[in-house]
Amino acid sequence: EISQSGRGLHIIGTGAVTDERRCKDKTNQLFDLYTKKRFVALTGNDTADGTELTPWRTWKRAITGTVPGDCIYVQPGVYEEDLSGCVLQGANGVAKILSCAPGALGKVTLRLPDSAFALRPVPNPIEMRAWGWLNGIIIEGIMDRAGAPTRDQSPQDGIAARDSGGTGAMRITNCIIRRCLSVGIGCAASSYL
Repeated sequence: EISQSGRGLHIIGTGAVTDERRCKDKTNQLFDLYTKKRFVALTGNDTADGTELTPWRTWKRAITGTVPGDCIYVQPGVYEEDLSGCVLQGANGVAKILSCAPGALGKVTLRLPDSAFALRPVPNPIEMRAWGWLNGIIIEGIMDRAGAPTRDQSPQDGIAARDSGGTGAMRITNCIIRRCLSVGIGCAASSYL
């Protein structure tokens, strides 16, 4: 079960808890798992520690620098970033969450930089796999941008939801996906959304 509490999320379930997580209630092998909150901001720096006071600059740093159970909050702004090779994925029933920061719904946009137009195929802005959760993000495709390829040259989804073997669900909530060359969410046949 996942629920919002104050400025964070509570993820409640069963399983092993690592030392870096705090347990609130150990009765009946249930625990309240407190996620580490990490932050991304246009004013951030990827050598920082990703806290609210010293956020990271790029989504790639945040996705690769966190573990399942963590929540990445993105501060308002338009982020131009190529996330090729970077996958939003949790593990063993524990989500990795990428969300707009509290109060930033509709104010966080991800779009590919013009330099990505030369790649074939043009990368999808976001790739997700099992237990990935994307919330409150605007995904801006490349349709009609100067220098961008056409759909015939390179189809592009807004979000590529791929899960090999159906090992876990993915969640996409409160997102806007627009101006993509192909579909908003490209979902493989074995994926659970």
